[in-house]
Amino acid sequence: MAHCKCKGGGVKDALGNCIIINEPWHDKELFTIGNVKITTGTLTALSIGLIVLGAVVFLIMSILAWYKRKSIASGARRASDYVRRAS
Repeated sequence: MAHCKCKGGGVKDALGNCIIINEPWHDKELFTIGNVKITTGTLTALSIGLIVLGAVVFLIMSILAWYKRKSIASGARRASDYVRRAS
């Protein structure tokens, strides 16, 4: 089992990469842009933020469509009548 250990208390995975077990998952650095270090925690927080923002926008648009459903339906009828007359 000694051949599976890495320096710093880590272990090797099947590909031979060292994995440090004591390091928190959110502190792993993925890449750097200028002086800004992007970690797995940063990427996770940004992803969750984008999902929440998308859900809020979807909710607002759904509420607007619900309140304007009668005008949307009449507009669709007008457009349908126009297409029938034009063809």
